[in-house]
Amino acid sequence: MKKSIKNSISTLLLVAFSFTTLPSYASSEDAGLRICQYVKLNHKARLKSFLRSQHIKVKEIFDSLKCNNKNLLVFAAEQQSVNAGTYLLGRVSSKKVAATFNDIAKFSPQLAKLAKERINKT
Repeated sequence: MKKSIKNSISTLLLVAFSFTTLPSYASSEDAGLRICQYVKLNHKARLKSFLRSQHIKVKEIFDSLKCNNKNLLVFAAEQQSVNAGTYLLGRVSSKKVAATFNDIAKFSPQLAKLAKERINKT
């Protein structure tokens, strides 16, 4: 009887622990991959939500994060992700936008127009 109660309790604890959600902190690689996916799929809302939930600022990761060996803005232009690209344009310094303007213009006239407006604002 004692053995069966012990087994029941241990099984119950095991089940309880298996359903307990522990806080999961995304590794930087996983976060980078998700950001690139959201940009590629042009999911501006998901991109914003993910960045907020992970406390990530675009201007802090812009130089280090590469998607297909391109920075986020050029990658957005290449993928024709206008919504995500527009969001990113507003979050990156105008100097960095100016530095990548030619590459953006090569892939997306829409983003090039917005980038030009962003550069001329300052």
